[in-house]
Amino acid sequence: MFPSQLQSSSGDIFTNKNEATEYTTVNAMWGYALSQLKQYAYPLISYEVTATSNLTVSSTGDGTPLHIGDTVRIQDKNFIDSDGNVGLFLSARVSELEISFTNPTSNKIMFSNYIKLKSEVSDDLTARMQEIINANTPYRPDITSTNGLQFKNGTGTTTLGAHIYFGSDDKETTADSYEWSKDGTVVANAQTITVDASGVADKAVYSFKATVAGKVVASQSVTITNVNDGAKGAQGPQGPQGPQGLKGDPGATGIPDKPELTEKQVIFTSLMLQTQLVRLDLMYQMRLVKLILDNIQTLRALILQTQVNTHGA
Repeated sequence: MFPSQLQSSSGDIFTNKNEATEYTTVNAMWGYALSQLKQYAYPLISYEVTATSNLTVSSTGDGTPLHIGDTVRIQDKNFIDSDGNVGLFLSARVSELEISFTNPTSNKIMFSNYIKLKSEVSDDLTARMQEIINANTPYRPDITSTNGLQFKNGTGTTTLGAHIYFGSDDKETTADSYEWSKDGTVVANAQTITVDASGVADKAVYSFKATVAGKVVASQSVTITNVNDGAKGAQGPQGPQGPQGLKGDPGATGIPDKPELTEKQVIFTSLMLQTQLVRLDLMYQMRLVKLILDNIQTLRALILQTQVNTHGA
């Protein structure tokens, strides 16, 4: 609606437009002014449509092509008005046609005299239709786990959570009640349950059902497994020899080797060793002579005693 059709307590909301006319009498000017007010009391909407088919030259719903003056209905499902309502349904008249027989894709249709149409479906019927839609919109189930779905060697725990979402909503819907089962046997009536590895011998199937207004609206199941490490196997055979490794880095510098002796050095060393041996032999002989001299009296007495004993015998 134009501002002239609205009310405001803050100030003037009228718009001004200057018009010139050739009328000179009061009645004529009044009639012209009234026609202008009626014309501009509502927004003037004009659509220019580019035909994507042979709509201008082919038969339509009544069996004939469109002509200037025909009334059509136009629907725009992507239109959003100022109130946030989605969709537009209009009635319009064909005011201008541009037809190309050699290039139909350039055909154009101009519409005018638009009238916005409203749905004549009652609010009760609309509400009932929405109830039917909601009743047939499925819930999306989902199960979450805080510690995965596999245990090892019978240790560990995890908490399973049941969740449902209405249609394509991202916000979770809270069900009236939840029922958890293990391998088909009911184990809990709660939204979450804790599963201990000691209760899963090999594998177990946990499933839940969500109830809304006394009706089961969603269900889902998961399989939890328990994997045990096997016994240590026997020593396997030795594998084949691997390929030759890369050459290593040079080692640290060691102590230099002793130089080889020349022939003269060998002879000289041998003479020196013999000289040392001779010296040792002389020293031994001198010590033996000294020992004899120191004990000469004792030796003499022993010799005499030996002679006396010999003669007496």
